[in-house]
Amino acid sequence: MAHSHRILRWLRWVVLALALAFAGSAIWFVLRVEQFVLSRLPREVVVGNLSVSFLGRRFVLNDAQIFGRPTGACAGKLLGTAAQIEGGFYLRQRQLHTLVLQGGRLTAEGLDRRCFEKPRQPGDFSLRPYMATDGLVVDIRELLLPVRELGLMKLATVATVKFSDDETLKLSADRLTAAGKQLSIEANRLNLVFGRTSEAFELQAASATVAARFADLSKLQKLSNRKFIVRSGNAELKLTAGYARSQWSLFTAVELKDVKVGGEPLYNMPMGLLQLTPENMWPMAEDTPGLFTFNFKTQATTAKLPSVYAADLKIALKNKVRGNLKKKIPVLPF
Repeated sequence: MAHSHRILRWLRWVVLALALAFAGSAIWFVLRVEQFVLSRLPREVVVGNLSVSFLGRRFVLNDAQIFGRPTGACAGKLLGTAAQIEGGFYLRQRQLHTLVLQGGRLTAEGLDRRCFEKPRQPGDFSLRPYMATDGLVVDIRELLLPVRELGLMKLATVATVKFSDDETLKLSADRLTAAGKQLSIEANRLNLVFGRTSEAFELQAASATVAARFADLSKLQKLSNRKFIVRSGNAELKLTAGYARSQWSLFTAVELKDVKVGGEPLYNMPMGLLQLTPENMWPMAEDTPGLFTFNFKTQATTAKLPSVYAADLKIALKNKVRGNLKKKIPVLPF
């Protein structure tokens, strides 16, 4: 009987020793893996803490910060932050298959292309060796973007990022939304193709359908001046965009609703018979009461796109106003 008790005690000690050894080796393995993950991050990425779950094949980065490259145009400047980045991985292949971003925010420098340009050097960090061959699914649940004159925009999307080869990166998303105080944007069937140059990835091809809505046009200061003032109204733009051979091609349909305008007189008829002002002419320029629509096409390179697009919009708007007024008042002197 005593002999069996001694055997039982020995078995307990053996089991306890094995359990402690297993726990110690598991902790050592986890720490080594976390160190491995952190060592693979670029020097410009700083994280508060990292946790890894091997049962769920997931990891969580908390309080991440991204800084500019030490030798770049934005050296040491904060480009963006993320409250949490959660990722899923294949353990054996050591490859990522999903990323989830929550509480993200870009700074003004984070939107500056110069901050990401530099001559390519051997040994530069590349995501491709750690990305699943069928692509990386990136779930952006909240990313705040500072937009000049519009304030912060909140962006959300689920996109797939995939390398077709070492020099070509493809990004696709069925839906992308961005919303601010006055402006909301929804892009569907978004497809982007980037090619690696000596300094950075550059856009090679793109396609998307976009709907943008702006509430209260009086908040857009560039629409008004001393002679012409937009007092109220809403705008909706629907456009089909494509980019190929270094040139954008856009078709835009614009719908203005409940617009009210004011400003200085545009024309005084002889003997004071009638004074034409933006306020009394706009109702005659509308297609129907409270509704005004027009469309236009734009073709331009990336560098010239903002100025060409703005010019095309103004020309189309003026032509539509002039055409509607001529139909109703044929004797107008313009």
